[in-house]
Amino acid sequence: MSVGRERQLPIHSRSKNYRIPDHARNNRPERLKEVLAPYSERGLFPAFPSGTDFTEEEVVLQQALQVLNQTVQWKNLHVPRLAEIRKTIAVPNDAYPYLKRMALGHPQTVKERLLQRSLVYALASVGAI
Repeated sequence: MSVGRERQLPIHSRSKNYRIPDHARNNRPERLKEVLAPYSERGLFPAFPSGTDFTEEEVVLQQALQVLNQTVQWKNLHVPRLAEIRKTIAVPNDAYPYLKRMALGHPQTVKERLLQRSLVYALASVGAI
């Protein structure tokens, strides 16, 4: 049986008196997002700065599926807007390219219909339709 080596922390991290420097205390994702927001709004930080092989449809579907995933996990619940609800009652024509890509253009089962409506809701939530 071999004994693994323990990872050694830097000396300053092992000190009982160590304190994160003031200039580094606010390096949180929320804060960085807030600071970078004006630049992102101007399009200076594209989602894929080095390019991507994804189609525009696939990028939108990725965003919609992330919203759907967060909703299902109860992480980011919000009261649906009336426009989002309307779009799930009768599927808008704008949604069909996305539904076709996900093989939900013509649902055959109750499960597929539920998945279709869920995806339409998610697409409406991200403003794709």
